[in-house]
Amino acid sequence: KMEDARMASKLENVLLEYNDMLTRTLETQRLYYEGKMNQMVESWDGEREEIKKKVDASDEEAEKQQKEVARLGKEKKADEKKNALLSNKLQQAWKDVEFHKNMNESLSSNQAALQGSIAAAKDKDAQILDLEEQVRDLMFFLEAQKTIEDSADGEDLRDGQVVVEQSPLAKAKARRDAKARRST
Repeated sequence: KMEDARMASKLENVLLEYNDMLTRTLETQRLYYEGKMNQMVESWDGEREEIKKKVDASDEEAEKQQKEVARLGKEKKADEKKNALLSNKLQQAWKDVEFHKNMNESLSSNQAALQGSIAAAKDKDAQILDLEEQVRDLMFFLEAQKTIEDSADGEDLRDGQVVVEQSPLAKAKARRDAKARRST
């Protein structure tokens, strides 16, 4: 029995030693894996922070780009509005140019017609002056003839000759007629 007790005591020692070694090994492994887990957690935390920073930076950049897109959209609308206004002004300017061109053509043709009318009126005025002069001469002749017939010396006067000088009006008319013939 002693031997059994010794054996039991050795077995118990071996068992205690085995348990102690197993506990130390398990503790070492636990510490090792906890360290590894802490490293991984720290690494993930670092990566997560980097990713968070990148996401924040991307969000900020996206927000800036959205603001820029909104600003450019407003500018585009404003430019389109300006373009439409300028296009309308250009069309109006072309209409005005066409209107003024037509007016110039109309005025030119009217001016030519008016100048023709003025020239015709001047010719008629000249004819009227000439006819008035002829009527005056005729009236003078008729009055002179009546005076000669009514006078006692009518027979002597009838056979005589009368020389009449040109009046100043007739001289001026003759000069105008001469100038008009030279310019045409």
